[in-house]
Amino acid sequence: MNIAKVVSYALNALQQKKITQEVKKDSTRFYKEFMCLTPPTPSFFRLMLFRMSHTGIKKILDEKYKDYRYFKEKSWLSLVIIMMLR
Repeated sequence: MNIAKVVSYALNALQQKKITQEVKKDSTRFYKEFMCLTPPTPSFFRLMLFRMSHTGIKKILDEKYKDYRYFKEKSWLSLVIIMMLR
């Protein structure tokens, strides 16, 4: 067997082990957050950013835009605004 192949295989095994550990750690953290019964409380700064962004977007919106009218008719406008802010 070629020495370069052996080294390459060893690096791939180490990389795979590292990726597996990271996935396990992230999945554990995700599960803990997902199973949490109380929603996280936003900080004052995040709340202020949300309100400023929300107000700014509402000022920009105009009835002449077709997508605005479409989402407003479908009652999806608030959902779209929330998704834009994430």
